[in-house]
Parts: sequence; C-alpha cells; structure tokens
Amino acid sequence: MEQSHKIVANLLSSQDKDGYIGIYKPNLRYQHDGSNGELWAQTTAFRSLLGYYELTNKEEVLVAVEKGMEVTMNSYNKGIKNPFELANAFGGVTHGLMLTDVCETLHRITGKQVYQDYAVYLYEAFSTFSINRAFNDLRYPFLMQKDAPFEGHAVHTYEHVRTLANAYYQTSYPELDSAMDNALIKLHRCILPSGAGHGNEWIAGLPADPTTTATEYCTMVELRNSLTSLLQKTGDIQYADHAEKLTYNAMMGFRNPEGTAITYGKHDNAYVLDGKHHEFEKVNLDPRYKYSPTHSDPAVCCVPNYTRNYTYFLDNMWMRKGNGLASVLYGPSELKIEIDGINVTIEQETNYPFQDEIRFRVQADQPHRI
Repeated sequence: MEQSHKIVANLLSSQDKDGYIGIYKPNLRYQHDGSNGELWAQTTAFRSLLGYYELTNKEEVLVAVEKGMEVTMNSYNKGIKNPFELANAFGGVTHGLMLTDVCETLHRITGKQVYQDYAVYLYEAFSTFSINRAFNDLRYPFLMQKDAPFEGHAVHTYEHVRTLANAYYQTSYPELDSAMDNALIKLHRCILPSGAGHGNEWIAGLPADPTTTATEYCTMVELRNSLTSLLQKTGDIQYADHAEKLTYNAMMGFRNPEGTAITYGKHDNAYVLDGKHHEFEKVNLDPRYKYSPTHSDPAVCCVPNYTRNYTYFLDNMWMRKGNGLASVLYGPSELKIEIDGINVTIEQETNYPFQDEIRFRVQADQPHRI
C-alpha cells in the first residue's frame, strides 16, 4: 500500500496543466502515423488510478483521470483523428483499444454516458482500418468471416472480446449481433481442456490441442477478465463456470509449488519446464517454458500480470442488480457493503474449489428486511 501511494502521487504530479497523463512530450502527442503507445500507456495508468480511487475515495484521483480522458477524447474522435489510422499497426497500438476498460469503469463510477459513447467510438475506429490480422482478430471485417479462425496475437484477441461485447450491449446494433456470435464461435475453437485459450504467442488459426498448442499467462488473464465481462453483461452463468475453471485450474497451474515464480507459457500436457520447447522429437531452446520470477529474457509481461489475477477475480465475485446482490464466483471471501443505509457483511465460508459446500454468513449492523 505504501508503494501504491507513491506511484499514484508520482502519476498525479506528472499531469500537465491541460490534463494530459502519458508518455509523450507535447510535440509528439496524438499525431502518430505508425506504431505508438499513446492509448496503451494511458490505459494502464488510468486503470491503476481508478482502482486506487475506488479503494481510497480520494476525489483528486478521479478528477485527474477525467481530465486526462478529456484531453484524449478531444484529440482522438470522430472528425478529428482516428488513433488506428496508421501506416502500420503493431501490438502497442491495438493494446490501446483497451482504453474501453477505462471508459466502462468511469461510466460505472460517474454515470456519465459520454464514456460509454467513447468506448463504442473506439471499437468503430478500430474496425475501420484493417491493416493486418496480427493484432486485429476482433476487427469487424475479420469477424464477419465466420469460418476464418482466430489467428492473431492471443493476448490481443482475448482482451478485445470484452471491447466488442461492450459495444454490442451498449448499442444493440444488428451488425454487431452477427459479429458477437461469430466471435464466440471462433473463441470456442481456441479453448483447451484446462479452460485456457491457447496462444503462446499466436493462435495461428489452430484448434486447441492440449499437447501441441500452448498458452501464455497473459492470455489467461485477459480471457478470464473478458469472461467476467460477458458474465456481467449477459447474466449467463456459463461464463462464471468458465472463469472459475480457468482461474483455479489453468492459472494456478502456472505457479511453481513455492509460489515464487511462474512459467510464461505451458501446454496443458506439460511434463517438463526446463527452458526448452518439447514437441514430439524436436527440442528447441525457448525461455518461455521455465519457472522465473521475472521472465526478463522473453518479455516482462506475464509476471506483472500475475498480480492482476486474484485482484480482478475478487472484484468480480459479487455483482449488483438493482438493490440486489448476486454471488457469481465462489471462493473464501468477505464482502462489506451498504444496503439501504445498513452496513452488511457477507462472509463466504468454503474450501471451494476443493469442496462443493459453501456457507454464507450474513451480518448487519441493525435488523433489516429487504
């Protein structure tokens, strides 16, 4: 927590007078014609700040994010500039589509429709320029190719599912009805027995196979977070079951027994993790297939993303509908919430998923009937 205070203070102190929070100097902002990290850097910063705000209720943090978003919304928008209209589109650019996560959270916190409208705009803008398939499986033109399997960078594919879902459930555009159906059909083809979606790094048009198609830790984090987004929007409990299976089975299976390191990538049928890729009679050096606390040799992404595992899972264990509550993900936990001005604590006592018995212990600070 002390570290988080310092990180947030540093971010806030870096904000320019016009509200900009990001990684570019004024003469380089919002005018790229090639690969850039404009929206991706803002996405990670704003997601962190909003999480901190919801924990501390420090109003200056929310104000800072809204000011930062205003700058971006005034710079990338209809009739101004499309952030995805580029000569080439590498991973950083299309990771930036996940600014829609920030839009969703801001809408939930503030109730301002302008943020959801901007999330829909970002998906429309993303779908307008289909440069290549590498990072763009969820672009609308590619989704309408129903029989063409996903083939892009798996992390992008699985995270972009929730951007599409948000646009669809916000607008109910009939065009997105087919796109959503096709996305889920293509996604089903990628799911391994462990619950993970394969791709270490690329899906490559391959069907999921526990022996020959590995997955990456980052892909699991993004797929699980998209599953809980689908759960929130549809109320379909199949997404909760899948999210639990993926979290308790595949994601925990990436840790070493001591919990001090994870593997970057792994097959469901993995018998050895020794820094080599074993497939049939071939053995090649590959640092993704080993336990490491950093994975600094392939890429430092999976280890930091591990910290997003149970934080995001816990955040989605309970959901609201009107004045009601729904326990949608099971596991030992405690919820503290105010209902009709009454402070309520609900403790979930269980050894789930190792046992199926779950006991909810409800306490209120005064008698109340709902």
